[in-house]
Amino acid sequence: MYSVSPIRTEVDYRAALERIHIIFDAQRGSPDFDELDILATLVEAYEAKHHPIETESGILVWFQHWYANQCNGDWEHGQGVKISSIDNPGWSVDINLEGTIAEDLTMEWKLIERMEEDWYGYSIQSSTYKAAGDPSKLFVLLEKFKELVTA
Repeated sequence: MYSVSPIRTEVDYRAALERIHIIFDAQRGSPDFDELDILATLVEAYEAKHHPIETESGILVWFQHWYANQCNGDWEHGQGVKISSIDNPGWSVDINLEGTIAEDLTMEWKLIERMEEDWYGYSIQSSTYKAAGDPSKLFVLLEKFKELVTA
């Protein structure tokens, strides 16, 4: 049986998912099946806290409404939103705030780095929200944007 331990980081989370994939077809009553049961419970708890589906869906709905409210025939052509992948790997988000009620906001770059694979950062400079984060942080980057522009 594999050593089961708490899932505290994205690295732990990914390792648990990999292990679940390996033992997914374990026979009921076997040590691997018991391990699978424990890992599934730990993963569910971690996802509920760090990757809540309802909240992620909620931020996407909010962001779609925010975007639609900015579109005026000009803004979406010249400014708009850019979400792309980066080679760290991770996400990059640029949202131009010119012409929006948030265009005068400013904030220095703020980096939150728990581990090399668990990080994100964001700022608002020159009427642009710029953010980047590891592969699991797209939700966080959009949530931070919402917090800043609705404060």
